[in-house]
Amino acid sequence: MGGERRRAIDDVVARGGVLVVRGEAGIGKTTLIDEAVGTRRALRVRGVESEVELPFSGLHQLLSPVRSDVDALPRNRREALRAALDGDGPATDLRVCAAAHELLTGLAERDPLVIVTDDAQHVDRATLAVLLFCARRLTGTRLTMLFAVRDPGRRGLDAGDLPELRLSGLDRAEAAALLPGLDPGTRELVLDTARGNPLALTRLAAADPSRLTADTLLTGSVPVDEVLRRVFRERLDVLPAGERRALLVAAADDTGRAEVIAAAREHLGLDGTAADVEHPLMRSAAYDAATGAERREAHDALDAVLHGLGDRVRARRHRALATERPDESLAAALERDARAATGRGGMAATTSALLHAARLSARPADRARRVAQAAHAAWKSGHAVLARSLVESAERVGADAVDLVRLRGLIDLYGGHQATAHAELVRGAASLRRHGHLDQAAELAFMAVDAALHADLPEEAAAAASVVAETHPDPAYRRYGRWLTAAAEGRADVTAADPWRVHEAAPAAIARSGAHRWILPLAIARVSARPREAREFALTACERMRATGMIALCAVPTLWLAELEHRLGMWTEAAEHAREGLALARDAGQPVAEADLLALSALLHADRGELAEAERASAEALVLAREYGNRLAAARATWAAGRAAALRGDAARAASLLGELGVAGGASAHRTVRGESLPDVAEASLRSSCPAPEAEGPPWTVALLAGLGGDDPETNLSRAVSLLDGAERPYELARASLALGQWLRRSRRPRDAREPLRRAALLFDELGAAPWAATAHDELRACGDAVPRPAGATAGLTSRELTVAALAARGLSNREIGARLFLSPRTVGYHLAKVFTKVGVSARGQLRGLDLGAAKLTAT
Repeated sequence: MGGERRRAIDDVVARGGVLVVRGEAGIGKTTLIDEAVGTRRALRVRGVESEVELPFSGLHQLLSPVRSDVDALPRNRREALRAALDGDGPATDLRVCAAAHELLTGLAERDPLVIVTDDAQHVDRATLAVLLFCARRLTGTRLTMLFAVRDPGRRGLDAGDLPELRLSGLDRAEAAALLPGLDPGTRELVLDTARGNPLALTRLAAADPSRLTADTLLTGSVPVDEVLRRVFRERLDVLPAGERRALLVAAADDTGRAEVIAAAREHLGLDGTAADVEHPLMRSAAYDAATGAERREAHDALDAVLHGLGDRVRARRHRALATERPDESLAAALERDARAATGRGGMAATTSALLHAARLSARPADRARRVAQAAHAAWKSGHAVLARSLVESAERVGADAVDLVRLRGLIDLYGGHQATAHAELVRGAASLRRHGHLDQAAELAFMAVDAALHADLPEEAAAAASVVAETHPDPAYRRYGRWLTAAAEGRADVTAADPWRVHEAAPAAIARSGAHRWILPLAIARVSARPREAREFALTACERMRATGMIALCAVPTLWLAELEHRLGMWTEAAEHAREGLALARDAGQPVAEADLLALSALLHADRGELAEAERASAEALVLAREYGNRLAAARATWAAGRAAALRGDAARAASLLGELGVAGGASAHRTVRGESLPDVAEASLRSSCPAPEAEGPPWTVALLAGLGGDDPETNLSRAVSLLDGAERPYELARASLALGQWLRRSRRPRDAREPLRRAALLFDELGAAPWAATAHDELRACGDAVPRPAGATAGLTSRELTVAALAARGLSNREIGARLFLSPRTVGYHLAKVFTKVGVSARGQLRGLDLGAAKLTAT
């Protein structure tokens, strides 16, 4: 293979990290990875097509060599992994992910470890979710992860933003070097057909040259996958029947346990027959080449063996694969398995069991219901593309329209164009109301509110909630409708200020929901005048929802939590939660939430003076936001870019960018964000000699704009400071105090300017708003005064160090901190050592006396 491709993999293995190696079958992915790994310590999982519907079968294979190490994990992690590997006990997808991450990073602490996933396209979805979760959280670990993916193929791997290396075929000279013994005519035919594929080259070179010449399929126009399939079928056909049957048993097995395969072969009278799977393509070929009856025979044998071993769930999956005709009894048992998997939070396992149950259903109505349930489970586990496909299948077989309308609404809301999603949700709600499904109609109307707010349709958002407030017969729904109407209009309804009161007042159907009983109260309370209480509720909501394993529903409450923390000046916590939410959104395939979180991250970077990072996150957010009609994210990302331009001193660019927020119908226009950004717009306008914006919004904004515009500055700016005092908006209070102090100093009243400038400097220092803090301190010095720059115990701590220190101060162990932050205990120890050095302590107990509630310096 080319030296450049080899070096790319060698570099990743040498320094650690993750790489997804893509290429067609036989292109050399496995060879390159094996050569790069060499004698390094490694754990491997090889995807098998027949196991793709068996949840956690890949994880079982991967962790078999280190099964004893699972026992050393904390109890909740240990139980989660055991539940996944053995199919018993409570677990959730997210907990299994966290437990596997802790196990693998812990193993890597002893000695660097490489995780190799070969034929990843055939690894079961539940295992892939775990592996991709770990792959996105390798920072600070000694873990390397390599994925080999056959591409193109019937099943792919959506690796999101992970680094990739795409392999192409050898060039003609390199390929010809692999064919030294062939005559020129056959060599040219092989070169034309293989198209540089190393496996096809070597396999075809070993075939009968006369058959190669005669076979009209072996031409340059024949797809390589077809050629390889024929080659392997040919190799299978020359095997004795017993060896082919033995090979098929290995291909159908989902345990990776030699004793299970041997017992299944013995069950078929193949005791002693040796037939090893020497390549994953041979495994796929063996399974593809078998007749339906032969496959059923293999699965029947594996069912008998696993049933005898007490593994009833795996046995039932093989029984399903061995069953050709509808079998309602088996379908019902599989549906019970799906419910049990849901109870453990295993949504991928739920999807698999329901699809098998649907295929075996005797009645069309049961089949339709199970396909619809499988679609919902697929969506909740983060597989939106599969969910959409299953919704279409459910429609074709006549599934309940109520369930499908709701599920289509969820898919569109989280992964579709927001204006279109709003229109579809409103239509769906109206249809459900006409047919008497009032509770389900209300749920769709509430989802329509969120889509409308993202699309900058505030009147439509309020209208969607008002319909429920005015027409639903249940007083609890009407009350929720009124609260959401107020939230959509940006009003803080005093009766909804307490999120726990909203939570307890939920209509019965919402109270029974695993997610909406948390999401809706948070949607209502997050705009209230009591943001600190809303934040505490959000922390609980996020924790409870993570425990359900519904990855697809965790990103949005985490976003709202980060927004509340941003408003409250808790920027370190906000940044951590924004990063966490971004990973969840990407894991779940939710581009709308991903754009929201990138835009919020861009604002946080700009606030802290991290201008390059702000501009990078803003640009990334804008691409996604505009594709999905997410004007809320587009506006925030543009606001962040404008704020960064202003801090760079480019007032004209800042004014231009911030002006886009108010352009009616513009791609970055959003009325709510425009209102929030007006102080920035006003300052940029003044510095670039552009017309000042019209004063609107809450009273403090009106007063601040009037003061900045020169209309009785002292009175108006003082009023803005007074209104913000106690409003739990420390950043806005600091900006208003700075503006007042600057005006007083320019008016040659330095003594009067000192107090507001002192306040601004202290607030900016506490927030970590480095550029603003520098300006405030400069202004204060110009007045002949100064306040000490932060030199306390927490000075100089990075955001990660501050978070680790705060958790350690609360008594958490390194392992517990690592589990919470997805770091290895060794990395936590590294951060704590740096904290001890910087703050001058020698024991964890001494951290409790430090102020670790907010960052004292710019987070880095």
